[in-house]
Amino acid sequence: MSITVSIKNPHSAVNLAIELIEKLKQKNKLKFNLEIVYDYNLIDEDTGDGLRGVYYPDIPYKIFINPDNCESLDNANRDHYYFAYTDDPTIFGVTLHEFSHFLIIKIFPTMLDEYIKAFPTERLYLNDYSDFTIDDEMAEIVTSIVTGK
Repeated sequence: MSITVSIKNPHSAVNLAIELIEKLKQKNKLKFNLEIVYDYNLIDEDTGDGLRGVYYPDIPYKIFINPDNCESLDNANRDHYYFAYTDDPTIFGVTLHEFSHFLIIKIFPTMLDEYIKAFPTERLYLNDYSDFTIDDEMAEIVTSIVTGK
């Protein structure tokens, strides 16, 4: 497996996300390594709020997740879990969202520019979270594709 998890006991939902990532890689013959790191100190530098996860383009093959800031699977709305629903605040959804940023920036670097050209002003706005930035909108679209049946 080329997905490395830098934690001793990854959450079962992270393992589910890894399975989907590996399936996507295999079916599309993609070749990349990716490391998933638990970072309990993720902070938004602008607001000081805790972050659920982040992908830093200057650290291109790692995504960082803070499990403490993710909703627990027990409290999550099960209707929205794992079935192509965007804005999933569980560790599963956050892992796939940050993976989607990685995929867009590192593996398919022209995807965002092509999307902006196709939808210059009237984009999809999938949910409140995707309204923040076009990067998050695109990540939510890719997440819905990865989790879709």
